[in-house]
Amino acid sequence: QLGIAVCCIAMLFSCGGTDSNSSNDMYVFVDDYDREVLVPKDPKRIVSASPAITEILFALNAQDKLVGRTDYCNYPAEALNIESIGGINNLNVEKLLSLSPDLVLVGSMVSENIVNIISKAHVPVVVVKEKDNFDALFDNIERIGVLSNKVDMALKLNDSLNEQVSSVK
Repeated sequence: QLGIAVCCIAMLFSCGGTDSNSSNDMYVFVDDYDREVLVPKDPKRIVSASPAITEILFALNAQDKLVGRTDYCNYPAEALNIESIGGINNLNVEKLLSLSPDLVLVGSMVSENIVNIISKAHVPVVVVKEKDNFDALFDNIERIGVLSNKVDMALKLNDSLNEQVSSVK
């Protein structure tokens, strides 16, 4: 059944919407809502609806992929040069879609209703919940590294952060 669902999703992406990725350039990613989302292997146009995700994308040197952010994604200062899609609780979905993202990354503060609306527009949207401990932060960095095709940078960042934490202990 899972294979059939993945094939149906892949067909939907290859036949409809404005997504130019073929199903060969996509893979299934399980997000923090336990949803299976078909995402591009190397996204070129990412919208971040979470300050934490935006900061991680900058730390991974993936800011060139960012085409949209929320009003609250204001760090680092360079993030302010990226188009805003409104606040976290009042995202302008039309504005978001007008940016033609091939991937939308949201945190836990974005409502499930908004996630569903974006999904119905045939845009991959992945929920990466903010975590409250170091191990989970490292996991989020790795997951965002995978999603942004910056795995090597994510591993280096985690190693650097682990060294800093060890030096404090």
